[in-house]
Amino acid sequence: MSSSTPKRFELWEQRLTEGVQAERLISMALAKAGWWVMPANDTAAYDLATHNSTRLFLIELKDESRYATSKNFCIELLQGPTSKPSGLSISESSVCIHVFGEMCGLYKTQAMRLFLKASARSRRYPIKAFSAADNFNKGILLPIVEVSKELWCDYTELEKLTESHVWRQ
Repeated sequence: MSSSTPKRFELWEQRLTEGVQAERLISMALAKAGWWVMPANDTAAYDLATHNSTRLFLIELKDESRYATSKNFCIELLQGPTSKPSGLSISESSVCIHVFGEMCGLYKTQAMRLFLKASARSRRYPIKAFSAADNFNKGILLPIVEVSKELWCDYTELEKLTESHVWRQ
């Protein structure tokens, strides 16, 4: 075991704790608006499910609170030394939510995949290794201001999460 392994585990454990806190924050915001919320126990396919009386949504959550002043979505696509598919590449969610403190970005999962596929052909947003990653993660940084102009994406205050147009698409 290398000397960096304990540090890597500590970082992973910290990120997990932050993720659980973000999940709790989003769950409370959805429940406050009268939406049904169910955690996704024992699955890596999505983080929670919610129903707004008309539709069921499977949610993937990403805690970006450490980067609350960031101007980018950090979209994970690969992980580990062998770069196996992860994050958006394997999520079964219908909507992804990135929590940036009191703000959040949300988008339709499949629409983002199609956007990234088109962007890859033009090499507009290259896949990069994330320097602060805990598991050799790689992905794409997307400017929030640019991508949130798309109909399938929004950037809003946490308290207005359930009012986003993304839920109505």
